[in-house]
Amino acid sequence: MGTIWTFIRGHWIPIVMILGCLFAIYFVYSKRNELQLYWLNKRESRKRRS
Repeated sequence: MGTIWTFIRGHWIPIVMILGCLFAIYFVYSKRNELQLYWLNKRESRKRRS
């Protein structure tokens, strides 16, 4: 357990970056239907305005 802790303490920045990327991918994947609807609505409103 001690060696893992030493590794985390020495490399916490890349570990945090990787975890952040994984979280972002998971978030987008779980919300992609809502995001698609949101972008479609945005595009439609832009078309109507012009």
